[in-house]
Amino acid sequence: MTDDNIDDLASLFQQIETLLLIEAPKDPPSDPYRSKYKAKDLLEQLKVCLTLFKSESAVKDALLAHTWLQLGIISVDTDEVQQGEDAFNTSLDIIKSKELTPECIVTCVSAYNNLGLVWSQRTEWERAFDFFGKAEKHYKDFVASQLEPVDPATLFTAKIPEGKVLSLEKLYTLTLYYLAQCYIHQGDSIQSAVCCHTTLRRQLEIKDYHPSEWSLNMATLSQVCLENNAFHLARECLSIASKVHADYESELNEMETKDEAKYQTEHDKWLSVGADIDRCWAKYGLILLTVSKERLMAEDSPEHMKPFEIPDKLKSLSIGFTVDTSSITADYILTYSDAIKLFNTCHAHLQHARAYFSLSEHATDHARVVQEISRLYQELVFFVESEAEQCKFHKRRITELEGLVKQFNKQFYITICREIWYELGEIYSDMYDLKHDILRKTNQPTQHQVAKINWLIKNSLTYYIELIQSFKDARTNEYPGKYSDEWEKPLLLAFFYSARLLTKLITNDKLQLKKNQLEALDNYKYIIEYCTKNKEAGEKFATELSLCQEMVTLLPMKIQKISAQITS
Repeated sequence: MTDDNIDDLASLFQQIETLLLIEAPKDPPSDPYRSKYKAKDLLEQLKVCLTLFKSESAVKDALLAHTWLQLGIISVDTDEVQQGEDAFNTSLDIIKSKELTPECIVTCVSAYNNLGLVWSQRTEWERAFDFFGKAEKHYKDFVASQLEPVDPATLFTAKIPEGKVLSLEKLYTLTLYYLAQCYIHQGDSIQSAVCCHTTLRRQLEIKDYHPSEWSLNMATLSQVCLENNAFHLARECLSIASKVHADYESELNEMETKDEAKYQTEHDKWLSVGADIDRCWAKYGLILLTVSKERLMAEDSPEHMKPFEIPDKLKSLSIGFTVDTSSITADYILTYSDAIKLFNTCHAHLQHARAYFSLSEHATDHARVVQEISRLYQELVFFVESEAEQCKFHKRRITELEGLVKQFNKQFYITICREIWYELGEIYSDMYDLKHDILRKTNQPTQHQVAKINWLIKNSLTYYIELIQSFKDARTNEYPGKYSDEWEKPLLLAFFYSARLLTKLITNDKLQLKKNQLEALDNYKYIIEYCTKNKEAGEKFATELSLCQEMVTLLPMKIQKISAQITS
């Protein structure tokens, strides 16, 4: 190609880049693809010009392949997916056997990435995985050759555009990110985590990341680590996420004086990401407390003293970023002293999150944060020896949840209300058990103690009944023949616990006592009837079902005895 040819191509290519990078984001909603269609027309002209060149050369093929690649990207962006797929394949056909040359490698990896995206959008994950795998293989083979890649843009302009030197590295980082999504859909969360971790590390290395997005992705990665007991790695991920997120604040402050509109958008995003990272920290603490509790409960088991079993693929991961992690433990919680330190740290994170997720603007997220606070107290209770202290923490849960559920319209937030009703029923029932244990140690319970016991039982029943009644058909006033999988067991447990609590109410009124026993009997019978009609439910509910069958035999005799006392 002559210098004149290069100049003509460079001018055309510059117009295309201006349309795609500068004009396209400004297109109105009424004509969202205007600039992309103009760029597509220019690419068609560019394609014709390149095709007319008689000389055959690697550079010509590289330019033509890149032009087809850009046509494919625009086609997909403008919802012409099949046309885009064909363009990507044409691009690869042009550089067949030349993929690993410096001029063609960037186009090759990008084309395979885009084909993978096309198939992932069709939810054909195996096909997508195959294309992303080819992108990775070509990248690794080229790197092994120790050649320097040439950005396709330099072929048009005869100069290296600023910020484009690392385009191959950026493309491979995207490949890893896409592979991570495929691994998730294949059920391989560990390999997905490895790919995500490598993606984030590479973004840091080549300084190609947005601080808010990067820190959120790093915090999200910690959740996969938690699922695999890799607490030290999860802590590192969260600590780094918090550090990168915090450091971005100074950059935002500088932005405020230069571009107020951009600052407001970025600051809002920064606040949102900060709240999400806070919730990830809380989940870290919750899971560590839960795992530690389960370990201590199984202390007679050989598993008791085993360290966390961490998958080998996660053991060697390191982001290459030094950060202080000493403020929060990543080891088993053994004592109340350990537990309260972890609790306080996570509770502070949830309070920060609650401040952002206000009830008026983020009702659902606000509710989830309050539920997480309650769960944090619930896990802490296990490490508390004093029954009085346990009750104190349960009361705090009640304060949080009752204050929350009163503010929700159950017509619009029925799922959240049901979850809270069930949890409140559990809390009052747990407090009854604690108070009853104390009561059993006294020979002569006071009237106040008895009243307290009954108050706890009645409150528990109130919330269980509220939950149960919410499933009745408004027209027929009957329960459904089959509950959803999500709610089946909680509903059956609500019936079961209500029956148990009804038999525990303390009263000298024989008529009331008989009424309570009859209501309990009805609940037990309902559970048996439901499990008879729904065999799978009976299998999942086998232990409780056996107790129901036993109570259906015993309670009639007790009721008969009470009836005899009434008539005597």
